Amino acid sequence: MPKVVYTSAKGLVQQKGSGFQLDTAVGLTNGGFVAGFIPDAAPTTSASGAIAVTSYLTFVTVDGTKAYTIAAGTAVGQLKKIMCTAAINTPAGTLTITDPVSAATDSVLFSAAGDTLDLVWNGSAWRILGAYNVASGDTSTPVVS
Repeated sequence: MPKVVYTSAKGLVQQKGSGFQLDTAVGLTNGGFVAGFIPDAAPTTSASGAIAVTSYLTFVTVDGTKAYTIAAGTAVGQLKKIMCTAAINTPAGTLTITDPVSAATDSVLFSAAGDTLDLVWNGSAWRILGAYNVASGDTSTPVVS
């Protein structure tokens, strides 16, 4: 069976190989619904700076005041999870979402180990799916503002 690839430029295209593939610019959408996907890449770790959008999971360690940023996603439906593995010498680590769904949700403060943020890329912005602490079950951290 040939491989079938769907691209927005050419539609269905037959290629060598097998299976079905969507061009990354297409994504799966139906009206206001987005089907999520997880990039097939190993988790990454960030001490500060840019959060990788090429992997699903990124671990951050907060050691004093740290600044993080996340750029645009790579395809509609891309899922991203950011988890704080350690919070030492607070105040905290602040993530700035470069392309948020709303300016009211463009900043996330990680202040405790277990603080976790789940995001989905809708093609033009990151939407927050959840903000919670996996260690304590607390939903007051991380703080989204």
